Amino acid sequence: FSFVVKPASARVPPPPEDCGSPETTVCPSYDVLVSAPRDGRIPLPPIRLRQLVLPAPFGGNLLVRYPQLPTTTLRGQVAVAADGTPLPTTLRIEGDVPEPPTLGHQFEGGLFLAEVLTDAEGRFELDVPAGSYRLTALPSYDDATEYDGKTLELEVPPGADLIDDISVALPLAPLARVEVFLPDGRPLAGAELILRLQERPGYTFQRVTTTSLDGWTGPLMTGTYEVEVIPPLEQNPE
Repeated sequence: FSFVVKPASARVPPPPEDCGSPETTVCPSYDVLVSAPRDGRIPLPPIRLRQLVLPAPFGGNLLVRYPQLPTTTLRGQVAVAADGTPLPTTLRIEGDVPEPPTLGHQFEGGLFLAEVLTDAEGRFELDVPAGSYRLTALPSYDDATEYDGKTLELEVPPGADLIDDISVALPLAPLARVEVFLPDGRPLAGAELILRLQERPGYTFQRVTTTSLDGWTGPLMTGTYEVEVIPPLEQNPE
């Protein structure tokens, strides 16, 4: 589990030396976010604990009460849309989990987030609580210049034991084009391009512009990229 601790207010005064003693009534308070591991092996959404006094008064321990959320098994396979060839990918699932009706817990509903790897045949299996989800298959680095990612909307109803045969079909990556020009408007051939994907999984690709006319054109997975241009050695940087 991971903990994110943030001040409950914009300005938190330094704790008094006797903070935590029975005589002290004013101590800094914090909001604490408790999250399960992101690999999905513990199917629990985050719990946010508000206005906690840290250190705990009188030397007490921080106790987090998770509700017992029934889970549903998601099972499926990722394949190439064009011909159905199985494809190993990273699978990212995120969604909203409602507050359960049971009492005696600190969970108000929230975001569930997990990332898992499929097996070599693109198969996956994951347990999640009831909720509304977005299931995204992201191609591996080697496949990201051939196939694009794919997102499915998925509703997991309460009481379901198994949702089987989820099929995620990756389309071909669209063509991208980068042209580099000198200050006088002439195209620059032989420049090295470093393309950094700004969203997950954050891949970095290196390409080279070809002739002085056509720049670089090639398939690339959809996303927002930062482009760094390195001129050829024989090119005067001015």
